[in-house]
Amino acid sequence: MADEAGNNELESSGKGKQLLLSIVVGVVSAAVISALFIFLAYRYMIKYLPQNAVASSSTAETQSGQEKNDRLERYDQYLRVTANPAGSKGRRFVVVQLSVEFDSKSKKIRKELMSKSSKLQDMLNLILSNKTPDELAGDKREELRKEILDAFNENLTGHLTNIYFTEFIIQ
Repeated sequence: MADEAGNNELESSGKGKQLLLSIVVGVVSAAVISALFIFLAYRYMIKYLPQNAVASSSTAETQSGQEKNDRLERYDQYLRVTANPAGSKGRRFVVVQLSVEFDSKSKKIRKELMSKSSKLQDMLNLILSNKTPDELAGDKREELRKEILDAFNENLTGHLTNIYFTEFIIQ
């Protein structure tokens, strides 16, 4: 009888250890899977979603007789396009990354920039691919900036105040 009681005690303590080990393994597995999911979701957002464009506020000074401060908001790294310039027969390419700036009071433009990002990216691609490498040269960048800004503003109900080339590579 004493042997049976001792065996039951050993069996129940063995089951307890096994249960505790199962719980610990389950909790650690859940933590690892959660961390992996968060990491992959973050990488996806950084890489593919335009609303990841870093929204920053800046105070810009305009000169019209006197300097006045206007509150502007900027989406850094808003669009990035790689295109083949006209006449290059695919042997050359241009990489352009843009930041856009707009009046921070306009709530409509924020939503519109996100909803029309694919259309604006396509427009940027068409503008760049219709330019020759000479037309993309450094001395013509201001004309290109104005052309892109005007094209974007024609397709937005809100108004962009400026665009910035945060990356401009011609190969």
